[in-house]
Parts: sequence; C-alpha cells; structure tokens
Amino acid sequence: MAKSVLIDRDLGWRELFRKITRGGEAFAKIGIQQDTRREQKDGKGPIDMVQLAAIHEFGAPKAGIPERSFIRAWHDSHRAQITQLQARLGRQFIDGKITLRQMIAKLGAFGQGGIRKFIVALKQPILAKSTVRRRRKGTGKNKDVHSDNPLVDTGQLVASVFSISVIRGVEVERTGP
Repeated sequence: MAKSVLIDRDLGWRELFRKITRGGEAFAKIGIQQDTRREQKDGKGPIDMVQLAAIHEFGAPKAGIPERSFIRAWHDSHRAQITQLQARLGRQFIDGKITLRQMIAKLGAFGQGGIRKFIVALKQPILAKSTVRRRRKGTGKNKDVHSDNPLVDTGQLVASVFSISVIRGVEVERTGP
C-alpha cells in the first residue's frame, strides 16, 4: 500500500495573519473632539464647540433649535463610499502598499473633509428670521459675515471638525485644531 505524504506550504498566510492581528484595534475618531471655546457675539459666556455641535446635531426643542444633524447625516448618506474606501485601503494594507497608520489616517481625512463639506452645504432646516436678522446686523469681529447657512456663522464649527487616528488605544495622529 502506498504511503501518502501531506506537505503544508505556507504561502504567506501566517505573515498576513500576523500583520493583521499585530495592528490590534485601529480606528479614526472624526468630529468635534475637544472643548474649543467659542466667543459669543451677545456678550454671554462662551460655549464650547462640543456643546454647540451637540445642540445642532440633536436639536434643542426647548430653545427652538431644530435638529441639524451633520455627523450622523453625513455618515448615513455616505455609507457606500465609506465601505468602498475601507475595502480599497484594506487591500492596500494587506498588499503592503500602505501602513496601518496611513490607512486609518486616510479614513479619518475622508470623514473630516466630508463632514466639513456637509456642514457648508447644509441648507435645511432654515434659520429663524430672528437669527438671520441678528447675523445680518454684523456686529463685532464678524461684522462682514452674512451667512444664511444654518451651521455656518463664524466658521468655527467647520474648523473644529477633525480626525484622530487611534491604534491599540493610543492616539497616533491628529488632524485639525
């Protein structure tokens, strides 16, 4: 009777598995990340950008401010593009064309740029007439700003959107303020 011999040739699977698992948990945090102070025009105390973002993202019905989601709405409307980018960057990482850090940074940059554009393009729900009048009065350092965009008055909210790349629980890269 003939003997069979099993030959196990690793064609790169072990190295690929090591490369993928060595990275550990990796992700990009995209949005308003810090307590950036915002000067108010009416002389009241400053509000940080996290608070301002939350007010617009979820609305403040008691204050008459409708929901103007810009993070969730951008994400929901760009799921297909995000998935395609993740797949493309994942292939580049596996092929050794980019590092894990580069992959996460590229995902973060995509989200940061997308959310910023979404904020600038947002037109609904429209501003209350009183807000439009206040903005058109143009007081203080923003006297030449006359924006009807619901989320763009001084530009501070747009500028406060940034990305943080996190690998194995450590912030390795930060883009934005």
